[in-house]
Amino acid sequence: MKKDKDRVPYFLAVVSAILAAIPFAFPSTSIVLTILCLIPLMVGLCQCRTSRAGWKLGYVYGLITIAFQVFFFDSLTSRWTQSAILGLVPWVIGSALGACYFGLFGWLSVRMVNRRWFAAIPFIWTAVEIIRSYIPLLAFPWGLVATPLAHYPRLIQFAHQITIYGGSFWIASFGAIAALFYAVTDAKERRTQARILACFLLIPLVFDLAPIHPKTTPLKVLVCQPGVNTGFLNPITAKAMLETAATKTMQTAKSLHPGLTIFPEGFTRIANPTFISPPFAVSAKLPVIFGAQRGNGPVYQSAFSYDGQWHWADKTRLVIFGEYVPYRHEIPFLSSFNLPTEDLTPGLEPTILPVNNFKVGPLICFEELFPDISYRLTKKHAQLLSVISDDAWFVGSYAPIQLNEACVWRAIESGLPVARSGMTGYSDLITLHGRIIKRLPFGPYGTIAGTVQVPTDPTFPVWLPIFPAIALVLGVYLPIFCNKKTINL
Repeated sequence: MKKDKDRVPYFLAVVSAILAAIPFAFPSTSIVLTILCLIPLMVGLCQCRTSRAGWKLGYVYGLITIAFQVFFFDSLTSRWTQSAILGLVPWVIGSALGACYFGLFGWLSVRMVNRRWFAAIPFIWTAVEIIRSYIPLLAFPWGLVATPLAHYPRLIQFAHQITIYGGSFWIASFGAIAALFYAVTDAKERRTQARILACFLLIPLVFDLAPIHPKTTPLKVLVCQPGVNTGFLNPITAKAMLETAATKTMQTAKSLHPGLTIFPEGFTRIANPTFISPPFAVSAKLPVIFGAQRGNGPVYQSAFSYDGQWHWADKTRLVIFGEYVPYRHEIPFLSSFNLPTEDLTPGLEPTILPVNNFKVGPLICFEELFPDISYRLTKKHAQLLSVISDDAWFVGSYAPIQLNEACVWRAIESGLPVARSGMTGYSDLITLHGRIIKRLPFGPYGTIAGTVQVPTDPTFPVWLPIFPAIALVLGVYLPIFCNKKTINL
């Protein structure tokens, strides 16, 4: 009896994990599989009789999903540690820990299934995504289920009101309504919640009826993609190639006279910010933004701008095992993780970079995954988001695609155009409605120049944090504190 009571349909978790992974690797499949991917998992939860079984089912789904999403950790850290075995450590630990979030989802959701509160399940899914995005130390909003919908910007204009987490809520609603019809056969019992879930499915229609159209002014932007594999080339060779790429780009700038030229993260090292000497000639007539490490101790990852005066902004969110190793001094074997530089220090606050008459909000690589950073830059009246990334470290993985997809979501959420400069790509120009107007292919050197419409008076989305806050509260409160067996509305 106990074995039957704890029966776990692992096969359904595996199917859901595969369906969720395919759109990240093959974006052309994203619209159908992304919408359907959680249905097998949700139906599987209906077959679980205990929260323990729900945990197991969610954990298996999460283990497969996260292992796929962070496989690039292995090649990244193997190079730094000079050990294939040590290179596996972050991947194995990251997958095992990341799967716990989905185990939590399964545990909480079975409580709601047993009480026939299916309308609560999308809130639980969204709450878990928010928790794993912002939990201290381990915050990592990677592989959010709605991410591949970035290839359909017209569909996701709702992000300007409810963020990417609203997209995850929408997808989870499809799974919840499938679970409702699977588990509840009585028409009267399921009618009320079917109506509620049907309202959730109308999210794109409700919020997309009136996309924003602020007053704008044109800004000509030149984006450089050096095409230098800084992660795996000899540092001297990489430096020479970067200088060549920068020189060619500045020659292009002299002929095009853009209002802003953008270079990627990791372009150089600036020990003393009172004496800034980039590897290319600068001019007040040709404003630039580029990424560099700043300081000798502590060391920051920073974005620098020059328009006759120097300004800089420090990266506030760092990649665990990529830019710092937690508890390095307390856990002996972690001292073997030799990062390209010493552990970096996060900045305190997202900072605007003034460029002539414009205000640019810099997002440095990993920061492009966090809706709250672009939101805080918008509060400071940013008119353009410049994303600078050294994504050469991710060659051979699907990570560059996902980083690029995140930029589309940030553009729609903030209502600002995005100019992205990647070391090896993808690099592109994105409108404030999330449409990619120009893109460079992944890998080689290149530049793109185009005119983006920059808001003259940016529409500050004061309501943007409201939906994530509601989803977080309800997603935790309902399964833990509401003990009513059924819901009557």
